[in-house]
Amino acid sequence: MRHGHKASKGKFNGHKAQVLIDETSEIIMNIAVTPGNEADGDALAACWKIIWSNLVR
Repeated sequence: MRHGHKASKGKFNGHKAQVLIDETSEIIMNIAVTPGNEADGDALAACWKIIWSNLVR
């Protein structure tokens, strides 16, 4: 279990779900589960890298 806090009052336990959805078709393109204390930008870069590698084939 991950523990953290965004501010002195805002504590959290657990993980985050990162979901990438195509706005036009509303199809889920990628899903990732990350630790609660990991920055969202890091997960987004990894998700895009996986999607891009599958599209360029």
